[in-house]
Amino acid sequence: MNDAKRNKIITFRVTDEEYTQIKDAALTQNRDPNDWCRHAALSSSHFKLTVNEDVFYTELALLRFLIINGFNLLFAEGSQEATFWSECMDRADQQGDELFTELMSQRKRGSEI
Repeated sequence: MNDAKRNKIITFRVTDEEYTQIKDAALTQNRDPNDWCRHAALSSSHFKLTVNEDVFYTELALLRFLIINGFNLLFAEGSQEATFWSECMDRADQQGDELFTELMSQRKRGSEI
């Protein structure tokens, strides 16, 4: 974005501790605090996620990528294990909500014992 076209101002107050957190987060991305806040606000507005949710889902997506590709490397193509792994991935993609509900109900039952 071109700075010359920016003519609106948004301000907010933070505590010293909050400013330090923002400054530290900005430094990890080689940004100044104002630019980091602008980037965080604009990038999170696409998906309506908090900063913590964004970090969580990014890490989860990376973990999924690594697990899928790791298991694909482990199983020889055409083997019984590879076929089963492929079926599991398809089921996870197609029935994710159902699997989540099932796993959460099992977890609740396990915590009552």
